[in-house]
Amino acid sequence: MKGLMGILIAILILVLLQGTVSAATDTCVVSGNLAGTISISVSESINLGTLTVGENTNTTGTLAVTSNYADWDVIASDEKASDKGYMTSGSERFTNLFELKEDSGSWVTLDTSRTFFEGTGDDSTGYSVRQVVDAADLAGEYTITVTFTTSVS
Repeated sequence: MKGLMGILIAILILVLLQGTVSAATDTCVVSGNLAGTISISVSESINLGTLTVGENTNTTGTLAVTSNYADWDVIASDEKASDKGYMTSGSERFTNLFELKEDSGSWVTLDTSRTFFEGTGDDSTGYSVRQVVDAADLAGEYTITVTFTTSVS
């Protein structure tokens, strides 16, 4: 019994000592930075074919944005120094401005830069182009280069 009593006293001492041990805590803040990325791809070219007097429309354009930004815009513009927004052939231009439309949007001209498409993350759309030819327009090979530029909010 004396041996059992010694063991119980030893256990009691260990339990009491354990309660007097103090603990310390600390924290570590983990952080990281995810770089924003955005890229755009559009149809390489669109051919309106043989133009005739009146409206000439083609709906084969596609535009895709790949991004990890929450909000972005695509701006459409004609970067020529003169005759902005017009299809040109040398020094000649059509009477009417060239027009562009995102699938669910309205027709816009490119005589000034225009917000063309807005989105978040990865998104894509089709687009249409239109050129109205006037009877007074001269024959020629007419072109316009549409520049699509992404902008993040």
